[in-house]
Amino acid sequence: MIDAIDVHKKYVDVVALSGVSIAVNAHQALGLVGPNGAGKSSLLRIICGLSRPDAGAARLDGHDPVREPMAARRRLGCVPEHPPLFDLLTGHEQLMWVGRVHEIPDAVLIARIDELAAALDLSEALPRRIAGYSKGMRQKVAFAAALLHDPRLIILDEPFEGVDVVAVDTMKAIIRQFVDHGAAVLLSSHILGLVEDVCTQYAVMNGGRLMFEGDRQRLALEAGKLTAGAGRPLESVFLDRVAPNRIVRRLTTLAGGASQSSSS
Repeated sequence: MIDAIDVHKKYVDVVALSGVSIAVNAHQALGLVGPNGAGKSSLLRIICGLSRPDAGAARLDGHDPVREPMAARRRLGCVPEHPPLFDLLTGHEQLMWVGRVHEIPDAVLIARIDELAAALDLSEALPRRIAGYSKGMRQKVAFAAALLHDPRLIILDEPFEGVDVVAVDTMKAIIRQFVDHGAAVLLSSHILGLVEDVCTQYAVMNGGRLMFEGDRQRLALEAGKLTAGAGRPLESVFLDRVAPNRIVRRLTTLAGGASQSSSS
């Protein structure tokens, strides 16, 4: 349902994506992880139709998000890396505007806004302007806006950033409910534990390439092969694929490093 097929992208002399292919089907949540600059956000922007690939293609329920933007986005709920919220609107006005863009009847829309606001602890904040929201509150509004039209395809780029623990737990439960109901979810986050908990499939990127892709069973199998695992399977495979020869160096000019170094 969500597909990227041999996608390439270059920014001047920086290769962001080099032949990346992924597929997320109904009843699946794929966790996309990688270090900073791995190409994750570039890939998600292309899949959402916010950027054009240099080569390759993206498909949302078989529709090209560049050539068929309306057909593709009608099925899509998206929280991009920097959610486009209107600071001069209240949270309620923002959600009403998004819902009306999707042509949701007002009675249904208001019921959905009330339900999501209650679940995400936003009810008291919605009457206030977004300009005064914290980072976490903005993320929660963007998350709610992405789900108002009951999408079957959901793309989330760092949705948990700045969000409190209670709301994160609620967001995880909501994502699982959508997956159970048949949605395809593509989630990118640096919080590996959350990704491992909520997702059913996993993909590790580095340097614009896909370094690992598989389900929970394959993830556990790959992690079991590593002699120096970091603990949880996704973290172990991530570190092995991204930085297999890394050395954690002790600081010598801070936190007492110089004194310990001179006394040894």
